[in-house]
Amino acid sequence: MCSIKTIIKPFITDDFTIRDFNFSNIERYELTSCLKSGELTAQDYDFSKNNEAFKSLANDHLSFEELYETPMMNAVYYYPSFVTFQEEDRYKTASTITLFYDIEEDSWAVGMTGGGMDLAPHLLETFINLGKGIPINIAQSISKDYSAYISKPNHQANCLLLAQAFQQKSSDFNRYSKRLLE
Repeated sequence: MCSIKTIIKPFITDDFTIRDFNFSNIERYELTSCLKSGELTAQDYDFSKNNEAFKSLANDHLSFEELYETPMMNAVYYYPSFVTFQEEDRYKTASTITLFYDIEEDSWAVGMTGGGMDLAPHLLETFINLGKGIPINIAQSISKDYSAYISKPNHQANCLLLAQAFQQKSSDFNRYSKRLLE
């Protein structure tokens, strides 16, 4: 049986738009049924004052999977509006990343759920698994030696796929260059 890593042929894209996650307007994001139900409000996600209260609220209202689907960082990477996903694609993301739909922007986005560290390897894993392109700003930030809690062999495989994507992009640029020089 072929693994997903051997089927996917990742490619480099332009930078994705990065915007702040708007916690004051949580209704604009299609994250989970529990979040959309109105049981939870934006204030419920303000855990800067009382982390224990947030943990208790989250444990009472969210499933284990949903606990890791709620963005805790403010960086959201938006796909171009023509890129679409299926609901089940959200399970292809790395453990600290969530895929969701922003109704206001009419666009799919990737948000980070971990905090305070470089999660570029998790973003790389997610972008490879989703198969809709790796933004150049993420691609250029990857270090082969830093896997950020992704298994080292898996990260090494992702780096190999990224290197191949860079080689393809380089070949494309060489062809464009030759055309212009002819």
